[in-house]
Amino acid sequence: MPADESAERDGEMRDVARAEGRVSDLHKERAVALARLRAARRGDTNADGAPTADDRSWNRQIDERMDTLSARYAADIAAAQARLKALQSQAAALRAQLP
Repeated sequence: MPADESAERDGEMRDVARAEGRVSDLHKERAVALARLRAARRGDTNADGAPTADDRSWNRQIDERMDTLSARYAADIAAAQARLKALQSQAAALRAQLP
């Protein structure tokens, strides 16, 4: 295999590995961010064990932030997965051309 073909194949493999890492990183980032928001939720604070109106309002805000964050990460992950799939297809096509 000529050196330029080998270098191109190696470059494609590196690109695929980076794209896989990006997808994994986004999943981890999302999990950490959601865990932080879950930790910010308020529990029962009334003497009778029921959450106060302020607690319910706070928790609704946290839930909205979690929904927004989840949607943003879903879009980012989908884009990263699409890029990964394209790179994998390119790498497969390159491998098919090689002897």
